[in-house]
Formats: sequence, C-alpha cells, structure tokens
Amino acid sequence: GRHFCLKNVKSRTNLCYPGATINRINDNINKMTLKSRKSRIITEIGTNDVYSFDRNVRNYETVISNFENLTNTLKSKSDNAVVVGILPRLNESTFHLNQAKAVNSKLKIICERKGINYINCWEEFSDQCLFAKDGIHLNNVGKSKFGTILSENILRFLNDEVKVPVATIVPPRNETVISAGCSELFVRLPPKANMLNSPASEKS
Repeated sequence: GRHFCLKNVKSRTNLCYPGATINRINDNINKMTLKSRKSRIITEIGTNDVYSFDRNVRNYETVISNFENLTNTLKSKSDNAVVVGILPRLNESTFHLNQAKAVNSKLKIICERKGINYINCWEEFSDQCLFAKDGIHLNNVGKSKFGTILSENILRFLNDEVKVPVATIVPPRNETVISAGCSELFVRLPPKANMLNSPASEKS
C-alpha cells in the first residue's frame, strides 16, 4: 500500500489492517461514507481466508460466499468498483495454491456478472524474488511492483470509461478507496485531471 501511495503522496493515504479477512473488509466498506457513486473502490483481499489454518475459513464454498457478499457491498457503494485477485504464497502446498487459483477464476466470473473490474496478478507474482523470506509477504521490490500494477490498471480503467471523442475532465475530488489484504488506501484523483484524446478514441 505504501508504495502505491508514494506515486501520489498528496492524494493517497494508507491504513493497515493486519490479518484482515474478506468479512472484515466487507464490514469496513459497509461503514464507509463516500461522496458519490462515482467514487472508485479497489479491494485486494482473500489470502488470509484461502490460506487459513482453519478449514472452515478456507473452505472453497465459504470463500466464494464471502466474495459474493463483498461484491454486493461494493456494488451498493460504487459504480466503479475494482477487485484484485488473490496472490500466491510461496510456502503453500500445491493443493492450496490450486484452490486459490480456482477462487480467482470464480471471482472473475462474479465480477463480470456484477459489472466490477477485475485484476489478476497471479502470474506477475510467481517469482520468489518478489517475496520476503517468509514467502508470505511481499518485499520492497514486490510492493513496488504491486503499486505499479494498481496505478497502471486504474489509468486503464479510466481510459476505458472515456468513450466520447472529446476531451473529458475527471470530476474534481473524485474519490478512490482501496482495500488491500492488510491495508485500505484512500485515493483522490487530482482535480481537473484531463483525459487527452487519442487516435483510437477519436474513431470510437
């Protein structure tokens, strides 16, 4: 989260929730008061569920049910929600890693059905050099890469939303909220952030 915030220090804030689960982030988002439905909410959560030592918590059907509830909450709060898929953990068994990938596949379907943007970072984080020695948490290189991926995808989603062939201005104080694994980031886009025309947009 901190590395994502450093890309725009004046408008991004990081709050950390160690050990956060899907249900906990869902409760936090439920309590949020956003300025409008244009506020962008981005969540990255699920590793503490699918890799839990508690069989009841990591149960596939339970995890999917919790994600269903979370995505319902996201849709009730924002028209611009984004969900980031579960990341791998290097010290997990093949069984648990395969289950995490299965959850991601189902999560993508859920997001598509509900009109929520989905980001899958699994392949980008299959390299051991991106993790700390515990094989669970990202090291500084991994965190920096994650922050870059988030920033690039936010820009891509903004560009995808611009369908008219004239210059569009993002509304001032347009708010983005990011709930990530153990952290929740509040992001405000700079006022009058111009989305410039491109040859592709002019043809659309």
